[in-house]
Amino acid sequence: MKEEGSIKVLSAVFLVLTGILLGLSIGKIFTKECPECKKCENVKEPTNVEVKNKLITYYKSNDRTIYLYGLEDFKFNDKSLKEYDSPFNEITNIIKGYTFVNSYDNNEVTLYSNDTYNVLICNKTNKTKDIYIGNTSLKYQADYCNNETNIKTISYQVINIEKLGEYNYLTLKSSSEIITIKSKETYTNNLLVNNVYKFTFINNELTNVE
Repeated sequence: MKEEGSIKVLSAVFLVLTGILLGLSIGKIFTKECPECKKCENVKEPTNVEVKNKLITYYKSNDRTIYLYGLEDFKFNDKSLKEYDSPFNEITNIIKGYTFVNSYDNNEVTLYSNDTYNVLICNKTNKTKDIYIGNTSLKYQADYCNNETNIKTISYQVINIEKLGEYNYLTLKSSSEIITIKSKETYTNNLLVNNVYKFTFINNELTNVE
């Protein structure tokens, strides 16, 4: 009888211990961290301040640049501005729906705004006529609109013309140097070897030939 009682006690203890271990195992299953969730926790999202204060070069021509402030793209009439044939010519149409805010530096810099965007237009003497487009946090700053415009016109004799793909490679000779430039402008298609022309460069980019 004693042996039978001991066996019953041991069985009860065994069942209790088994229940405890089973409960702990189930708890671990439900509290186990999800690896994918952990990855998400470690991803650092950019703060609003970082996005707002970001200035990027959006579109660049030979002598002018459009900058975006706090934006990745700018659309006008549901079309990305840089997809227009001449994005700079569209600026006049864009600001028709904007309100004049202020002018700076003897009226050579002008700020326009609507409920969503600000547009800063640079028109400084001897500086590039750049455009800044941004959210409503965009304000005029001292280092804006200060890119120098380097314009030079030089007479060159055309020594050689070679067409490769969409480019014309021109070998030019002046009184002091011989240079080779490439251009895909259509007006270089009509140049003749041995003739002398006036070549205009803005910031070292060919912009005109006469």
